[in-house]
Amino acid sequence: MDLGPRVGHKRVARIMRGVGIYGVSHRRKRSRHPDRETRDGLVKRKFTAEYPHRVWFTDIAQHRASDGWVHCGTVINTWSRRVVGWSITDHVRSELVGDA
Repeated sequence: MDLGPRVGHKRVARIMRGVGIYGVSHRRKRSRHPDRETRDGLVKRKFTAEYPHRVWFTDIAQHRASDGWVHCGTVINTWSRRVVGWSITDHVRSELVGDA
Protein backbone atom coordinates (compact mmCIF):
# COMPACT_ATOMS: atom_id res chain seq x y z
CA MET A 1 0.00 0.00 0.00
CA ASP A 2 1.63 3.20 -1.19
CA LEU A 3 0.92 6.27 0.97
CA GLY A 4 2.62 8.73 -1.35
CA PRO A 5 5.86 10.65 -0.86
CA ARG A 6 7.31 11.07 2.62
CA VAL A 7 7.24 14.72 3.67
CA GLY A 8 8.33 16.31 6.91
CA HIS A 9 5.84 17.82 9.32
CA LYS A 10 7.53 21.23 9.32
CA ARG A 11 7.58 21.36 5.52
CA VAL A 12 3.82 20.75 5.37
CA ALA A 13 3.26 23.45 8.02
CA ARG A 14 5.43 25.94 6.07
CA ILE A 15 3.60 25.26 2.79
CA MET A 16 0.19 25.53 4.48
CA ARG A 17 1.21 28.79 6.14
CA GLY A 18 2.38 30.11 2.78
CA VAL A 19 -1.03 29.64 1.17
CA GLY A 20 -3.01 30.73 4.24
CA ILE A 21 -4.28 27.33 5.40
CA TYR A 22 -4.32 26.60 9.12
CA GLY A 23 -5.05 23.42 11.03
CA VAL A 24 -7.87 23.16 13.53
CA SER A 25 -6.76 24.11 17.00
CA HIS A 26 -8.75 23.02 20.04
CA ARG A 27 -7.69 25.49 22.68
CA ARG A 28 -8.91 25.40 26.23
CA LYS A 29 -11.86 27.62 26.91
CA ARG A 30 -11.35 30.50 29.28
CA SER A 31 -13.31 30.70 32.47
CA ARG A 32 -16.17 33.17 32.23
CA HIS A 33 -15.52 34.44 35.74
CA PRO A 34 -11.77 34.34 36.39
CA ASP A 35 -11.77 36.63 39.45
CA ARG A 36 -14.89 35.34 41.17
CA GLU A 37 -13.97 34.29 44.68
CA THR A 38 -15.46 31.30 46.42
CA ARG A 39 -18.15 32.18 48.91
CA ASP A 40 -18.31 30.37 52.24
CA GLY A 41 -22.10 30.40 52.47
CA LEU A 42 -24.18 29.39 55.47
CA VAL A 43 -22.50 26.02 56.02
CA LYS A 44 -18.92 27.35 55.69
CA ARG A 45 -18.20 24.76 52.97
CA LYS A 46 -18.71 21.88 55.42
CA PHE A 47 -20.48 19.27 53.32
CA THR A 48 -21.26 16.85 56.12
CA ALA A 49 -24.10 16.66 58.64
CA GLU A 50 -24.21 15.06 62.08
CA TYR A 51 -27.98 14.39 62.00
CA PRO A 52 -30.42 13.48 59.23
CA HIS A 53 -32.48 16.21 57.56
CA ARG A 54 -30.33 19.04 58.93
CA VAL A 55 -28.49 20.22 55.79
CA TRP A 56 -29.73 19.91 52.23
CA PHE A 57 -28.00 21.08 49.07
CA THR A 58 -29.36 21.84 45.64
CA ASP A 59 -27.76 21.52 42.24
CA ILE A 60 -28.91 22.38 38.73
CA ALA A 61 -27.57 20.49 35.73
CA GLN A 62 -28.10 21.40 32.07
CA HIS A 63 -28.43 18.61 29.49
CA ARG A 64 -28.88 18.69 25.73
CA ALA A 65 -32.01 16.94 24.49
CA SER A 66 -33.16 16.27 20.95
CA ASP A 67 -35.46 19.31 21.02
CA GLY A 68 -33.26 21.74 23.02
CA TRP A 69 -31.95 21.99 26.56
CA VAL A 70 -33.47 20.57 29.73
CA HIS A 71 -32.51 21.58 33.25
CA CYS A 72 -32.60 19.17 36.17
CA GLY A 73 -32.76 20.53 39.70
CA THR A 74 -31.99 18.16 42.57
CA VAL A 75 -32.12 18.40 46.36
CA ILE A 76 -29.60 16.23 48.22
CA ASN A 77 -29.68 15.29 51.91
CA THR A 78 -26.14 15.80 53.17
CA TRP A 79 -26.33 13.20 55.94
CA SER A 80 -27.48 10.28 53.77
CA ARG A 81 -26.11 11.59 50.41
CA ARG A 82 -29.40 10.66 48.79
CA VAL A 83 -31.52 12.68 46.39
CA VAL A 84 -34.67 13.68 48.25
CA GLY A 85 -36.30 15.55 45.37
CA TRP A 86 -35.83 16.48 41.74
CA SER A 87 -37.51 18.44 38.97
CA ILE A 88 -36.93 18.76 35.22
CA THR A 89 -37.93 21.83 33.18
CA ASP A 90 -36.96 23.65 30.01
CA HIS A 91 -35.97 26.83 31.90
CA VAL A 92 -33.79 27.93 34.81
CA ARG A 93 -35.96 29.86 37.23
CA SER A 94 -36.33 29.75 41.00
CA GLU A 95 -39.33 27.41 40.84
CA LEU A 96 -37.08 24.67 39.39
CA VAL A 97 -35.44 24.17 42.79
CA GLY A 98 -38.70 24.91 44.64
CA ASP A 99 -40.49 22.13 42.74
CA ALA A 100 -37.65 19.72 43.46
